[in-house]
Amino acid sequence: MKFWILSRKISAGFDRHWLPEILLALASVFAPPAAAQIATGTVMVSTGGGFVTEFTQNGTLLTQLNTETVAFVTGGSIFDAAGNFYVTDYNANQVTKFSPNGSLLGPFGGPYGGYPKSITLDKGGNVYVGDDEGTVRKFSPDGTKQLAFYSLALDVGDLLSITLGSDQCTLYYTSNGRNVNRFNICTYKQLTNFNGTALPGYSAFGLAVLPDGGILVNAAGVFRLDASGKLVQTYPLQIVGPLALDPDGTSFWTADLGGDVWKVNIASGALLQAWSAGGAPYFNLPYGLSVKGPGTNVPACGPNDAILVDETFPSGTGTLDYGVSSPTKVLQSISLIGSTNLSTYTLPTIGGNGHSATGGVFVKVNPSERATFELQATFAGPSFVCNIDPVTTTLQIKQGHQTVQSFHYIPYAEHFIEIDNGSLGLRQIRIAVNGKPFIDWNLKPGQTSHIDAASFMIKGNNTLTFTGEGRMNSFANISVSNSGPSAPGKDKSALTAQATGIWGRLEYEQ
Repeated sequence: MKFWILSRKISAGFDRHWLPEILLALASVFAPPAAAQIATGTVMVSTGGGFVTEFTQNGTLLTQLNTETVAFVTGGSIFDAAGNFYVTDYNANQVTKFSPNGSLLGPFGGPYGGYPKSITLDKGGNVYVGDDEGTVRKFSPDGTKQLAFYSLALDVGDLLSITLGSDQCTLYYTSNGRNVNRFNICTYKQLTNFNGTALPGYSAFGLAVLPDGGILVNAAGVFRLDASGKLVQTYPLQIVGPLALDPDGTSFWTADLGGDVWKVNIASGALLQAWSAGGAPYFNLPYGLSVKGPGTNVPACGPNDAILVDETFPSGTGTLDYGVSSPTKVLQSISLIGSTNLSTYTLPTIGGNGHSATGGVFVKVNPSERATFELQATFAGPSFVCNIDPVTTTLQIKQGHQTVQSFHYIPYAEHFIEIDNGSLGLRQIRIAVNGKPFIDWNLKPGQTSHIDAASFMIKGNNTLTFTGEGRMNSFANISVSNSGPSAPGKDKSALTAQATGIWGRLEYEQ
């Protein structure tokens, strides 16, 4: 005979000390096995009534997540890098968080002003929640701190959907009009609309940023815009509703407010799946749609893959020459997974030894504006799943006076930063951790500095951004690792040879 003592509903503040010790012991011995995590590819439809319904890709209903709120409408949803699930509970004025296996964790963030309807993440794990009145609040990954507050201009009605671009500054959003709107969260400035001319449809709702910098948007029709905002494809779906990318990287999901759900190939427009969520218990309006997958809401980083560098290409130059190398791994492929303001590019060619690639060239559309790009390198051999250890890079001024480099997926353990300023060194270096200024140092030529960034890093993946300023050809070498300052005279080449991570060097040319 099996019997379980279920304590899942016992609140965190409940005093369990009065329970007989034998019951506590039995609860441990006979507790049911832990529920499996929500599987990659699971389609999450916010079906209303305080519920999110899980479906397989062919439309089979798996289970429902209950927010235990009075939300008539459950809205936008998203997974974080750890697999936790978040959903906005519109009229309940709450965001609810679930564990990777779907267990209710409770309210997240707040307090909120208007009704929260949309949600997105940045690469540092910070959570952005948009309400119907056009306000976006930025929260720390644990939801305990509100880090920023943005007021967006709206087209027609509510703020419906938000997502961040690869530059981590441009917030794309829809607001019931015929445009994809933009706001710069780094400068707190409203930007011009992404699309040059009004969308053919109306009531823009769901949207997603594509790896090439283009946009998919559902606006009484589903449309694809290229990186310049030009309409390049119209899909045969005359609907209004949410939209999400599939983890396969080649398709998207969308739904209408009646509950019909479709999966569509991005390139061909071929219909891959079609089913209805309308039969789910407590069904009301499907205002939210997301798909579980490593490449859905955060940059893809699977076995043997690593996000190499998210680079800012400064204004005033039109062309960038660059190379990629790894001291310990064999490069298999290099791909561009995100960019802005690039007209053409050539990826570097992998050399005969497989450890380095050279010959990469980027050319801007507008030389007077900054450009960004993000590379993904694939390596042979055992997986190190994004734990880049150590990161070593050279900041060198080749044009203008400033160079910027950002590295993602830096684990908390890698909080030691060493800066070796060159003989013709940088005058100043600024470091930001997860988008927040950490340190701003004036440097002397030949100076070596050691920094412990542990107090600013989170217990997970972090983004470190280095901004160097100086004269032409001035440079500094930087390493980020899980070990403290090097001993005097230590041979750093030995450390590099033992590294399990990757190394990148990018130089700015005229």
